[in-house]
Parts: sequence; C-alpha cells; structure tokens
Amino acid sequence: MLDVRLGLMAFVGALWTQGAFAQNLLDNPLDSGEDKPHATLRLATETERLAPGEAEIAVLFEIDRGWHLYWRNPGDTGLPPTIEFDLPEGVELAGEMRWPAPKRYIHGGGRLLDYIYEKELALLQPVRIDSSLAGQTVSIEARGTWLVCREACLPGEGADRLTVEIAEDAGGGTDEAALIERMRTRVPASAEDLGVSASWDGLTLVVSAPGADRIEYLPLEPPIGGPSDLVSDGAGLGEELRVGFDPRVREAELVAGVVGVWEGGRTRYATLRPGPPR
Repeated sequence: MLDVRLGLMAFVGALWTQGAFAQNLLDNPLDSGEDKPHATLRLATETERLAPGEAEIAVLFEIDRGWHLYWRNPGDTGLPPTIEFDLPEGVELAGEMRWPAPKRYIHGGGRLLDYIYEKELALLQPVRIDSSLAGQTVSIEARGTWLVCREACLPGEGADRLTVEIAEDAGGGTDEAALIERMRTRVPASAEDLGVSASWDGLTLVVSAPGADRIEYLPLEPPIGGPSDLVSDGAGLGEELRVGFDPRVREAELVAGVVGVWEGGRTRYATLRPGPPR
C-alpha cells in the first residue's frame, strides 16, 4: 500500500502556503486537551455489489459536532484531505475524485474565509472494473490524511478496507446510499447545464444565473491572481454576482471556480471556466 503518512516538514511547508493565519496554526497546532480524532474515514459503495465497468467508491468522513474538514481549495487556512488508494488487479482509477461543494466559513473577525465541511462528507472516486472480475470478491484499500479544525487544528490520518463482490447485478442500496446521493447532488455540473454564464468587465468577473435568488463563487484557479475580496463579493443576492480579481489574473493560464445557485429553495452547483481577462 502507498505510504501517505504526513511528515512534519511536509505538514509545515503546506501550512506555510496558506498565509499568515496558517503560521498561527504552526505556533498552536494542537488542542493538547483533546485525545479524540474528531474525524474518521471509511469506505463505502452505493450498492451491495459493484458491476463491471464504471463505478464509484465513496470515501466517507464522520466529523464531530463543532469541527470541520476542508475543501480542495481550503481558503485562507487549513489543508484538504489527501487520499491514496491501493487497488486490486482489474480495478483502476477512472478520473479525478469528485468533491461536493463546501460551505463558506467567515472567521477571524470577518477577515478570513475558508471552505469547509461539517458533520459529514463523501468524496466520490470513479473507478473502472474489468469484466474478468465478475463473480469475484475484491478488496479496495484507502489511506487518508487531513486537518480537522475548531479553534485549534489537529492533523489526522486513517485507513479502511472495503471488501465487495463484483457482479452484473449490483443489488440493492447500502445503508450509506442516501448520504452518497446527498453528496452527489453537491458535485458541480457543467455551467451550461445550469444556465450559468460569465464575462469580464475589466478585472471583475460577472457571473449571471437567470432566475437565481442567490449566487456564490468558490475559487479553484489561479492560486496567484485570484479573487481579491471574496469575503465581500464572493456571495450575493439576485441573478448577478460581480467578483473582483487581482490584476495578476491577466497572466493566469486558467481561471476556474464553482458557482452555487439558489433558486426557489433549491441549490445547484456548476464548474465555471471563463479563462483570464484579455
């Protein structure tokens, strides 16, 4: 199995990239009175068995009340979970892990913005299963590292093994099926599917979603030259959201983010790739 233990130097270096507030985590990394993990990892599937072809493995986290994990872009502080799989012959990864959209979390006296998960999380990993495995039982293993935070932060790690039968009939739903489906509805779709569009007005990205009651913008790229003040303009009411960017965005190769659209009591998410302003 791949060894994904988080060494001290890697941990310090990764936190350093999150800016000044992350330095405070280095000075006070642990809540010394805590001996609980506060977040635990396990593997699950949506169905009792997996059929040959395309399938999904869910990496589930249970998160203690008051604590949180981080999105793939953690924001101003924190680190996202890192997952490594050990797959049997005939099973292979089939694309990038699918991350549900997170919650905006403003703290630090209104100066800091993170993107977090509370209570529960399911990261969805597509896999491809060879037809030669039909009728067999396989074991899939995963190991993860993460940072779980409240006022203080704790590094965490865990591993799990999933034993599942491969069969043409995938069977009924598992106990985790409802959670997996709930998280899948938060995985961003395409902007076209949601009717979301974007255009540049100078250094301001204008996001339009006809009929929306509220819009949020959650940045992915670029790491340098991104939005300048998402605390103020990363979310707003109405059909249009104006997001100001750092001038260095003109030099970026890619501009991408996730847009959340609230409409009639329903929330949907889409990935937006407008490209840099020219």
